[in-house]
Amino acid sequence: MLGTPGTTLFAAAASEGIDRGFHVFNDELYQVSGATLEKVNQDGTRTDLGTIPGTARCIFANDGTDMFIVTGGTIYRFNTSLSTVTDSNFESPESISYLNSQFIYDGSGSRFMVSDVGDGSSINSVNIAAAESDPDKLNLTYTFDQYLYLMGSKTIEPWYNSGVGSPPFERVDTAMIQKGVGSIFSVANTDSFLYFLGDDLNIYQLKSTQVTNVSNAGIAKEITAMSKTDDAIGFTFNLEGMDFYYLAFPTGNKSFLYSETVDQWFTMTYLTDGDRHLASSYAFVYGKHLIADRRNGRVLEWSLDIQDEAGEVIQRRRILPNINGSMLKTPNTRLMMSSIEIEMQKGLGLATGQGSDPILMVEMSFDGGHTWDTIYSLRSGEGGVFDGKVKADTMRSFY
Repeated sequence: MLGTPGTTLFAAAASEGIDRGFHVFNDELYQVSGATLEKVNQDGTRTDLGTIPGTARCIFANDGTDMFIVTGGTIYRFNTSLSTVTDSNFESPESISYLNSQFIYDGSGSRFMVSDVGDGSSINSVNIAAAESDPDKLNLTYTFDQYLYLMGSKTIEPWYNSGVGSPPFERVDTAMIQKGVGSIFSVANTDSFLYFLGDDLNIYQLKSTQVTNVSNAGIAKEITAMSKTDDAIGFTFNLEGMDFYYLAFPTGNKSFLYSETVDQWFTMTYLTDGDRHLASSYAFVYGKHLIADRRNGRVLEWSLDIQDEAGEVIQRRRILPNINGSMLKTPNTRLMMSSIEIEMQKGLGLATGQGSDPILMVEMSFDGGHTWDTIYSLRSGEGGVFDGKVKADTMRSFY
């Protein structure tokens, strides 16, 4: 197990603060921060590009020539300048996606709209259609792996670009997915899978027309206890060859990380108080992993070589499974625990100061978590001291 990345400042916060979303357009990073669209340059400076009113998150798409931004039912277009799309055929969309030279928007009810080829600002009235299998509301259009997914409140319909008809899309017959999307901002994909928070508050992995519940009991319990979940924010990233899906709940103040590689969930927190992690947006650009700070919109570089959170301490905590006789196939048996040894890389202490003699703190409970023993402080090796064991002698018995 490796620690999660630390952060360092890449671009200072914009004057208006709150992050509303990242997008990479022509290998450059763009951010809607407060009511402003800004380009975050490679040297960390910012360029003001115009005004996008509101506070809601934004959804982006581009074709290499134009970048479109959808938020609050309004569409904005940017190439060399920012403008508002005014075509009267648009039906106040909340999402946008792109496939085969056409932009696809959600419309009213279960309808979706397909733009003219090469022009995301224009819709012909004949290129408006509706999800067909169920009358639930269409929340989001999303393209992945050459499929157009019409993601509704109760169902998901996969469509494909047939190249004929108006619009030139056809439904994949007998492939309707009986799951809705619980937050339009939770949807994201790796190279292999699409992920989303479902309307039933489980987290799903989607490939082609096959959907898999990747939640576990612990994650499901935490999410269902939240008062609001439709503001969930998701993104994916690849770190050292491993794919991850990150899911944060702003109102619920929780964030979780799923490793696609090992099929495991982790809790992501900020500092030692258990608040959700800082990340609210992510992009890999300029050869760096960059995230937006949820508190003020500043841009931070994320790296495993950084051991703090922009100068603040990161707490790493590993909670082991409950040890009992059932694990040894001898339930209700009293066990004797003579010691506990932590297998870890040793000798990583810093040259001077805090961290020069790193300590691992271990707590143990022998009555099911009701009371806890005195904390054991175990030395894990000054710099270059690679031998020895990280071990606590306990000499305790328990059921």
